[in-house]
Amino acid sequence: MIALTGEIAIDGRKLGRITAASQVSSASLPPRSASAVNIRAMPVFTGSSVPL
Repeated sequence: MIALTGEIAIDGRKLGRITAASQVSSASLPPRSASAVNIRAMPVFTGSSVPL
């Protein structure tokens, strides 16, 4: 294993533009999952009661 030490200089404006662009593209996507569990969307098994 090789260990390297040093300093990294980051341009905050460039990093901000990259981060903002990534967040905008992620925010424009549809949600990946429901915000709550919908028990009506689950399969009904024999003998189980389903609330109305």
